[in-house]
Amino acid sequence: VAGFFLLTCHWSRGWRSIIDKKYIENLFLIAFLLRIVWVIASYFYYIQVTGQPFEIDTADALGYHEEAQWLVQEGWSFTFQYLFGNTYRGISDSGYPLYLTLLYSIFGSSVIIPRIIKALLSAYTCVLIYRLSSRMFGNETGRMAGIMAALMPNLIIYCGYHLKETEMLFL
Repeated sequence: VAGFFLLTCHWSRGWRSIIDKKYIENLFLIAFLLRIVWVIASYFYYIQVTGQPFEIDTADALGYHEEAQWLVQEGWSFTFQYLFGNTYRGISDSGYPLYLTLLYSIFGSSVIIPRIIKALLSAYTCVLIYRLSSRMFGNETGRMAGIMAALMPNLIIYCGYHLKETEMLFL
């Protein structure tokens, strides 16, 4: 908590006078580095503690992973029938397994690749928050919002989980 407020204060003052392009580069880089460090650290931590790269007492995250692994093996026609056919469950329950199935079919079923992509999307979300806030409330407020988003613990932690929240915030 102290780090969040101290770094927000420090960077809000220190980055006040830099040009927008440099601010966006700094914001994205800091946000991405924080997230990628957490993704890698949590991956190995969870393997050490639980024996698998999922959080303690995992439920949805492991379910999404196993469902996507299964759907990759079944093929695309079965996947679309399962997700959008007679057993259609709604986009909130179908979109993320479809997304993971696509990633697993391209990169394999390792959980680290989707989490690295989450880190990229989340870091870019910080840039989008800055841009939106700047247009709505002014550049100084937008910069502060971007920095706060970059340092927000919840947004960082979700990058290390196999859940859909990071992608939903990005969208």
